[in-house]
Amino acid sequence: MKKISRKTACLIITALLVVIVIGTYFCKSTYAKNNTMIPKSLEIKKGKSMKISVKKEKIRNKIKWSSDRKNVVTVSKKGIITAKNVGNAKITAKYKKDKWICNVKVVKAGEVPVETRKPAETINDPNWQTAKSSGSLEDFKKYFDVDMSLYEDKSVEHGTVSKITYHSKIYNKDREAYVYLPPKYNKEKKYPVVYMLHGIGCDGNQWVSMNAGGILDSLYSRKEAAPVIAVFPSIIPPDGLDKKTLSQKNIKAFTDFEAEFSTDLKPYIYKNYAVSKDKKYTAICGLSMGGMEALCTGFTLKGQFNYIGSFSAAPTLNQSLLKIENKEDTPALVMLCSGDADGTVGDNPKNYHLELEKNGVDHIWYQYPSGGHSPEVWKNGLVNFMKRIF
Repeated sequence: MKKISRKTACLIITALLVVIVIGTYFCKSTYAKNNTMIPKSLEIKKGKSMKISVKKEKIRNKIKWSSDRKNVVTVSKKGIITAKNVGNAKITAKYKKDKWICNVKVVKAGEVPVETRKPAETINDPNWQTAKSSGSLEDFKKYFDVDMSLYEDKSVEHGTVSKITYHSKIYNKDREAYVYLPPKYNKEKKYPVVYMLHGIGCDGNQWVSMNAGGILDSLYSRKEAAPVIAVFPSIIPPDGLDKKTLSQKNIKAFTDFEAEFSTDLKPYIYKNYAVSKDKKYTAICGLSMGGMEALCTGFTLKGQFNYIGSFSAAPTLNQSLLKIENKEDTPALVMLCSGDADGTVGDNPKNYHLELEKNGVDHIWYQYPSGGHSPEVWKNGLVNFMKRIF
């Protein structure tokens, strides 16, 4: 308990320094402005079209779209923008009192738009699996750029996602989580397991609502990843969620997760699902505060995870944890990524990369071009992580 208390104090102090930056966060239920997938700005070639939308399906068909310069860019009722002529225009999306604006620049067909991302072709390069710590645009295009439409294919065979309840000895109350089972799940087999951690202010449904299950289905269908069982814990108890996102109570729930995971969640998963108990088939990853906690849990519970993924990690980690003292505890993969335009966590993911580099911990680090603190980056991170494990 002494260790948890010390780490809690460290995280609380750090959180006070970053509260203005992180604010009340970006869970779908927090603010309408955070339900958007609409970029603040983008470039598009003349004659091309693309779709922009909001994440929340309930309001998606109720959005009113408009363009201030229809001779430059038009926008349909479904949010499909079409570049007519070279120039600049503003696309506005309105829903009740909420409004989002995207500044669009139309360039000549021969020019290369800055924000459109044409997925790189698959590279038959042995370094694809082991590209290290560059973070360059060239490396992103060569090793990490993916066409997400290929990994959210609704036509593939689907697994199942269900909500579970288990009793926690740590909290002396029932806890909730979501569990994904792959297509043709067979209780007689043993499957790799991935624990996916959500961001602060959210719960395990954050990953589910981002279609993590569908992404895993597509990866398996394309033979780019093994069939896995995925567990999405709700780190903050439903009755313990503080309305103030970065409250001490909410932060402490993350700092206590390692104990709750070891004592309650993991034994429940072992007992009720056909998962392998071998470290070689155990992974953990997370986004934002969950990305921080994935690093924290992975490096605190040494020897329990062979793969650690951290996407847009929050700036609340005690960096002294990021080292390996015993060779047998070395994970097969540690992967970090973030958007290079992330104004929420800033350079903190890169700082974790630099700390790992300083400590000689082998890892992968890359940045998503023009990426913010958004599902676009996290889904890309998940695909790249899953391709490299098991």
